[in-house]
Parts: sequence; C-alpha cells; structure tokens
Amino acid sequence: CIRDRRALMGGSGGCCAIYAAANMAVADAAAIGLLDSVIAIVLGMLVFHEVVRGKRWIAITGCVVGAVIVLLEKGAFQGSHTFGLPAFIALLSAFFLAIESVLIRSLATRERAIVVLLHVNFFGAILFLIPAALVWGQTDLTIKLLLCLLGPLAILGQYCNIRGYRLADLSIVAPVGYSWILFAIAIDYFLFEQGVSRMVMTGAVVILVSGYYLAVTRNR
Repeated sequence: CIRDRRALMGGSGGCCAIYAAANMAVADAAAIGLLDSVIAIVLGMLVFHEVVRGKRWIAITGCVVGAVIVLLEKGAFQGSHTFGLPAFIALLSAFFLAIESVLIRSLATRERAIVVLLHVNFFGAILFLIPAALVWGQTDLTIKLLLCLLGPLAILGQYCNIRGYRLADLSIVAPVGYSWILFAIAIDYFLFEQGVSRMVMTGAVVILVSGYYLAVTRNR
C-alpha cells in the first residue's frame, strides 16, 4: 500500500537523520540532507514525467545555493569527521525522504488530506511504538511534554505538505521546502539571541527570492 510505504520511508528517513545529527556535526548532516529535494525533483521527472524548464532550474539552483551558503557559514564541512558512516546515513536519509515526497505527491492527487494523515500517522505510531517505549523512561517530564507537543505540530506540517503537493509539481514544492532554513535563522535570532552574519542573510535572501519565483512560476 502506498500509504504504508510512505510511513515507512518517512519514519526511516527521520531515524537516519536523527542518527546522523547525533554522530556528526549538525551542520554537516543538514547540508547532506539538502540532497533530498534534488533527488525528489529527479524522481518527479522520472515518475510523473514533470518537465522542468530553464527558468525553473535557475530558481531551483538558487534555493540550493542559498541553503548551502547558510550552512557553510554555520560551519558545514569544516570538521575533520565529515565523511564516514554518519555521512552515509545522512545521505540515506535524503533518499528515503525524497521517495517519501514522491509517495506524498501520488497520494495527494488521489485521496483527501485527512485520510492520508490518519492512515500514515496510525501506521507510523504502530511501527515505532517499541523503540519509543524503550527510550520513553529515559527522559524527564520536560522532554516528555516537548515530545508530545511535536505530534500536533508535525501533523499540521504534514497537512500543509499534502496540500502543497496537491497544488504544485515536485519541482516547485521540494526546493521551496528549503525555507525551513529561514525559520531556523529567525528562531535562533529571536529565541536564542544568536547573531546573523552577512553571509547568512545573503543565503536567506537567495532562498527567499528563488522560492518566491518558484511559487509564481508555471510551466506551459
């Protein structure tokens, strides 16, 4: 079933991403994870026969370049342990999440968003019930509450994702997903009082402009 495969791919990609971030520099793991949108675009062209023309490629490249600028400024690929098993796991996460994007696109065009959400989250909860139970007792009350808060936020994000894939091609939705970096910068600045350098601002502006161009672009 496509919905079960989507839950499996999403869960596997998430687990791989967490492992990679826990065993290598977070900036390095995030930089490798950027490949998921590029892979998703290629898969969209192969599976859905999407046609990506020159101007859209420029906007897609802009999203990728802007994200790379931000992560390089944050310290990506400057450590001595960039390559190895954690890096391979991060790359594997990108493949899993790219496949999940293809499956979401397929589901979004044929089923209602609420049906996809209910089935996928129920199956995902069953799939990861045992590993969750193994670590649940090792966390304090604050962590437990934060983990519970992740549920509603994740479901809201999934709903927006499904609506996006229903309305637009993978070649638009996937690179626009890099906008998470803009929100991460804002959270760092307003909540954690971390300064924003010129390079980070430059990367953020490139992502913003390229994402806007993608959002208003239509193939003939």
